[in-house]
Amino acid sequence: MKNQNVKLGGGGAQGNLCGFTLVELLVVIAIIGVLIALLLPAVQAAREAARRSACINNLKQLAITMHNYHDTIRCFPPGNIALNQTPQQASWESHTMGWPAFILPWMEAAALYDQFSFVGTGTGWGAYTAVPTPNQTGGPGGGTLNEAVASMAPPAFACPSVPNVFPKGTYKDYSANGSARRNGIASFPERNIVDNVSLGIFYKGSSCTMGSIADGTSNTFMFVERSNVAGPRCNPQPTFTDGRELCFNPFFWVCDRSQGYVMTYQDGNPLYINSTSGVPCTFDQHLRSAASHHPAGIQVAFADGSCFFVAQTIHHDNIYSALMSKAFGEQASLP
Repeated sequence: MKNQNVKLGGGGAQGNLCGFTLVELLVVIAIIGVLIALLLPAVQAAREAARRSACINNLKQLAITMHNYHDTIRCFPPGNIALNQTPQQASWESHTMGWPAFILPWMEAAALYDQFSFVGTGTGWGAYTAVPTPNQTGGPGGGTLNEAVASMAPPAFACPSVPNVFPKGTYKDYSANGSARRNGIASFPERNIVDNVSLGIFYKGSSCTMGSIADGTSNTFMFVERSNVAGPRCNPQPTFTDGRELCFNPFFWVCDRSQGYVMTYQDGNPLYINSTSGVPCTFDQHLRSAASHHPAGIQVAFADGSCFFVAQTIHHDNIYSALMSKAFGEQASLP
């Protein structure tokens, strides 16, 4: 059997073997790693920009929905109502129904609205657990009233930058302008029924009109972000008794901690955007503060329907609180 010579390459009888040395391979891998490291922040920034754009579209949709409601009913919906109270009383109940339920027919969700029950009976409005669990979607005293619809929030209520901790549709990431009070009087909109110039547009049993926003609709917040999960930029991160850092902002249920509202003060204590004061916030304070998962601030919708990004570094009293009160006479605008 004759030996067969295999020619490699296009050279002579032996051919030339071509390849990379180990050092060259390592250099190429290192260069690729550096390029990826340089490109990754840009990709992440582009994704966050897209999420911010989707978030501001959500706020715009909610603001337009409120305008459509106002055009029909001639006022804005109540911030919340107790289903077992007629008339509304200056007290808090475990499960009052918040503003999201009332605007559904004006955001192409009439079929969902028709599934709601707005009749509350009996006195079984027992305590509602302070820290939420995924299955807490029931009605009075943890009952089944409106339990099914409590997990059907339309997509416009969710900010795409917020991670999904709870089942989709059970929580929201936007809250209504509830209060800019700078003292402890009537500073909790979920139980206050008396209008006040330093309160926000929404509170228990409210029926504010465009005309009641004396500071101007372009100078008064209507909605601000209140992520249902504590933002990664909250400084410091809130710590609760069970170790979770959750914000309780269900689709439409309101309890005694102002769910669905944002305030600038609680009992005289300022509530900073994204908890950036550097002072540890209590559970209650965290629930009532504006917060988002966007870098360095939140997004808001003004009462005239315009939407903007608000830096968390704006002056708390002169700008932030002034833009929350609807008729206090402040002349404030975003920088």
